[in-house]
Amino acid sequence: KAKAEAEAAAAKAAAEAEAKKKAEEEAAAKAAAEAEAKQKAEEEAAARAEAEAVAAAAKAEAEIAAAAKAAAEEKAKKKAEEEAAAKAAAEAEAKKKAEE
Repeated sequence: KAKAEAEAAAAKAAAEAEAKKKAEEEAAAKAAAEAEAKQKAEEEAAARAEAEAVAAAAKAEAEIAAAAKAAAEEKAKKKAEEEAAAKAAAEAEAKKKAEE
């Protein structure tokens, strides 16, 4: 009887050790999966931030280019107006001279 009890106790201890080992392995696997998911999320967030930064830089460049174009157009318009005014003044001067 004592032998049977000892065997039963040993079997119980072995089963408990096996269950404990399985639980530890599952916990380790879960922790690894969570760490991987966290890393993936961080990588995705970094990639998204980089894409947003690139888009913001492109937008800023486009705005600068548009402002430069507008300034160049304004300068050209002003020059054309000044040339037209100078031409009109020269014509008026020539007309006045001709009348004299």
